[in-house]
Amino acid sequence: MLAIPVAGQPLCRQFDVATATAAVSYPFLAGPENHLVEAAVHWALEGGFNGGCSDDHAEGGSSNRVPHCPILFYGSAGSGKTHLALGIYQSWRQKNRRKRGAYLTGDDFARSLVMALEAKTIDEFRGKIRKSEMLVIDGIDLLVTKKAAQEELLTAIDSVLDAGQTIVLTSLRLPTQQQFPDERLVARLTAGLVVPIALPGLATRMALLKHFAEQLGLHLTAPANQSMAKELPLSVPQLFGTLVQLLMESGRETIDLATARDAIRRYAAATVPTIDKIAKTTAKQMGLKLADMKGKSRKSTTVRARNVAIYLARQLTRTGLKEIGKYFGGRDHTTIAHSAAEIESKIGHDAELRGIIMQIREMV
Repeated sequence: MLAIPVAGQPLCRQFDVATATAAVSYPFLAGPENHLVEAAVHWALEGGFNGGCSDDHAEGGSSNRVPHCPILFYGSAGSGKTHLALGIYQSWRQKNRRKRGAYLTGDDFARSLVMALEAKTIDEFRGKIRKSEMLVIDGIDLLVTKKAAQEELLTAIDSVLDAGQTIVLTSLRLPTQQQFPDERLVARLTAGLVVPIALPGLATRMALLKHFAEQLGLHLTAPANQSMAKELPLSVPQLFGTLVQLLMESGRETIDLATARDAIRRYAAATVPTIDKIAKTTAKQMGLKLADMKGKSRKSTTVRARNVAIYLARQLTRTGLKEIGKYFGGRDHTTIAHSAAEIESKIGHDAELRGIIMQIREMV
């Protein structure tokens, strides 16, 4: 059963979307950064905000009922899209065991289409997809270079929705930010409920660590929990793995602040990147040329990327302001300090920026 959080709820509430075969439960925790997930989950599992979908103009229809339309979750790697999509499908499956449903990745969808075309079983493939009362496709961004799969997805969306059924999709980015050549597909994908999923914030990461510690029979002290959640830029499975490693190494049932700080120091020592690697990764991730970031460009996109790289260089290396400034085109130390401070001031309230920075940190 899903515990649905109240919009704006300051505390994290758990979505129990653990896979049936998982050795450990990985809940989806909707913290303040993801409160819109409540509406999307309710819509997917209950058929709308008011217990069912219908056209607003239908006789007896309520104004807060909505017509069938796709549900699209989008967010950066590590934000929990796959986990949530799989959890929605499994929760629906438990309630509707006799109904038809399908869960595929974008790669599965494209590969199955090709195999069906080659084997001349395309009608069977389409029947499975289009007759699904719950269709979940995880990672539609993988179809950007696959024109035939995009056309098939477009017709599948129309067929499923025309039949009054539910389709849930995930993607790294908004469809309008990707190179889908078919404008009709972009229109379909953005016509429904489009839900951003932010990377978990501090409160959510602390709640996850507490949950994992309880499953492992550990007592994670509050200071240790906060320190690990704040200082370790790891994905959710990696956070769990860190706790397992600490348990094996220390043999103790209590993880205190000293133990946590030791783990943080060892992680930092093993993962110190160079300024050049940080800058190149930032440029690639934000779609810019390294030369522009090191140059004199004052375009807002370039300045933002440059500031992100400077901030990460300050956070992840032991390099001084003067040396960082020298790398970025000979800028003085006050400019470098200001750039880093500007990013730091925005991280707390800018979920998109926080997601970009966490993704780059993991990559370097």
